[in-house]
Amino acid sequence: MSDLSLPAQLVMARFYEDEVKNAVDEAKREFAMSQQGMQQALVEAQKLKTAVQAQLLAAMGAGDRAGANVDGELLGSFSYNKGQASLYVKDADAFRAWVEENAPEKIVRQVEADYAKRVLNEAAASGELPPGVDIHVGDPYLSFRSAAGGKEAAARLWEQRGAELLQPEGGA
Repeated sequence: MSDLSLPAQLVMARFYEDEVKNAVDEAKREFAMSQQGMQQALVEAQKLKTAVQAQLLAAMGAGDRAGANVDGELLGSFSYNKGQASLYVKDADAFRAWVEENAPEKIVRQVEADYAKRVLNEAAASGELPPGVDIHVGDPYLSFRSAAGGKEAAARLWEQRGAELLQPEGGA
């Protein structure tokens, strides 16, 4: 895409998505125009952002940080974050059997939600997983921290260069 780094492309794609969202909202309020075309534009903007985000995720690794610079101006930076680990009940029958043995008063027709939450919190703290409970690790994701004045700079760049910033190198 263009001559921009992946972080800068993602900032511009995010800005583009925001611009389209704002245009959709404005069109809904001020005009009686068909939503279908605007919704399609929003879907396309979201697809573009998702594609660029996937490229940047693939190019980065745990702990990496990438600055989003356009024309020498820092728009912000992206940080690669590993997926968060969380416990979940993988085998409801095994977990229920464990609860029946360890706290039968907590069984009604199913494990009480409060109790299940407490058991999962205790398991997370102790590292001892009851039967039927497993650890789920989420997908890695990017976080973005806008630079001071970054949103204004992105708006100015969008005003000056618009969709050209999101075109593949060598044209459309």
